[in-house]
Amino acid sequence: MKLISCENFVRLSNILVVFIFISLIIVGFVAQNETQKESKQPQQWVAHPMYISTRTGFAMADLPVVQVQHHHAHIASCMAENMLDEKVIGVAFDGTGFGTDGNTWGSEFLICDLADFERITYFEYIPLPGGDSATEEPWRTAVSYLYKVYGIDFLDLKLNVIRKTDQEKIRMIAIICINFLISCN
Repeated sequence: MKLISCENFVRLSNILVVFIFISLIIVGFVAQNETQKESKQPQQWVAHPMYISTRTGFAMADLPVVQVQHHHAHIASCMAENMLDEKVIGVAFDGTGFGTDGNTWGSEFLICDLADFERITYFEYIPLPGGDSATEEPWRTAVSYLYKVYGIDFLDLKLNVIRKTDQEKIRMIAIICINFLISCN
């Protein structure tokens, strides 16, 4: 098995997402010109509604929109790089991506090929304090997991993530976690 570096994984994943997006635009344009029966309704597929590629796709009203799930795109890019076209078990731990169930995904185990995927398991959902800003400040997700495991006692742990982060911010995130977990029980 050939391994690739994290930097190359992210770079190739981003390239593949752009390639898929451009390819789908071209395929959609050709298909629409070949047959006037093409529906202008977007396919019911979920991608992050705030991504530029999603908004751009929907803004092109003349073309059908096919969206790609973020983590599937990363795994598919690794498959393409390694010239794999059979089903694989893919694991994506690259942060967050909008899931097909409307939740924010991150840490996915997929069985997939280049065109489709099945999510076979994942880590339990936790509060993502700050939403997408947690991708810029990963300590937020760490605090969320620590709270889930240790409760408020996580504040007593002697961990760098707690010592090196503003204590007021930590407490704010803990309150969000407490409120989330109470509302889910």
